[in-house]
Amino acid sequence: MLAVGVLGAGSQLGKRIETLLLRGRTFTARASTLSVIASIVALVGLVICGALMPRWIAFAQEARATFGVASIKASKCEPNISPVALSPDRLSLPCRAVRDLIEQAYGKRVRSPLRTNVLGGPAWIDSEVWDIEAKASGAHSRSEMNGPMMQRLLEDRFRLRIHRETRIVPIYELTVAKAGPKLQVSRQGSCTQIDRDNPPPLADLSERVCGTGFFGESRVEIWGATMADLSDFLWTRMDRDVIDRTGISGRYDINLKIQPNPNPDPPDVAPAAPGSTPGYSVVVRRTYDRMVPPAVEQQLGLKLISTTVPDEFIVVDHIERPSPN
Repeated sequence: MLAVGVLGAGSQLGKRIETLLLRGRTFTARASTLSVIASIVALVGLVICGALMPRWIAFAQEARATFGVASIKASKCEPNISPVALSPDRLSLPCRAVRDLIEQAYGKRVRSPLRTNVLGGPAWIDSEVWDIEAKASGAHSRSEMNGPMMQRLLEDRFRLRIHRETRIVPIYELTVAKAGPKLQVSRQGSCTQIDRDNPPPLADLSERVCGTGFFGESRVEIWGATMADLSDFLWTRMDRDVIDRTGISGRYDINLKIQPNPNPDPPDVAPAAPGSTPGYSVVVRRTYDRMVPPAVEQQLGLKLISTTVPDEFIVVDHIERPSPN
């Protein structure tokens, strides 16, 4: 026998193999029929899946909301000085640089004028500006139009392709100072609270909207601000992100006086934050990073603590100028 010849007459493994060969395998009619039916069902399922796959893909693409009509034209204005016009089915973004649009569409927060989380790309995505008028079929939230719908517009019209990277960057944590907070509680009705994601028409807004205000050369004023609102105000003028870690709830009227910096950086030349990664700072005006922390601690009873955290960056792999409308 084959098993005996190869493994030897005394091999137990050889005897087992020989037994199996001699015994063979038998199949009942019932077992054979069930196997055939199972095979047919599996084959039919694969055929149906293959036939429906294009429809499923198309359905998934349709489920991702898009603008039905979009006009993109080169602009002659100064970047980012024109207001945003927004209605539930229309987005108007005049005078926008493409890097700002990418940050708006893929980023986590409002863009800071001092830096960007969008890396790479040709020089024209900063130097050239565009007027965008986009209309959707039906009402959509502000976050949806500025986020996923803007992503699809950039991918379709600018042929944008990106990938994401995580890097360690410096930030400020807004915490409570040792002496405790010195915050003025906002009076009921002193400002209007709105849903930022679904804002009412501008004509319906009062003079003061909660969480808004201004950041001047020597003063910060915010009406009915949460600590997250304060963090957002601070980080748009400083050399790094500001994250609320106070644990304080409620709304407060912020009045912060800032002493002029005796040694300001030149308007167009400011150093990156220590430890920041290349491309993290895009400087367009001087920073307040040396003057704001002591003012925040002395006047508000809060403290800005410097630390580092992982942050996500958007890297431009490919982009093209849009074709004329």
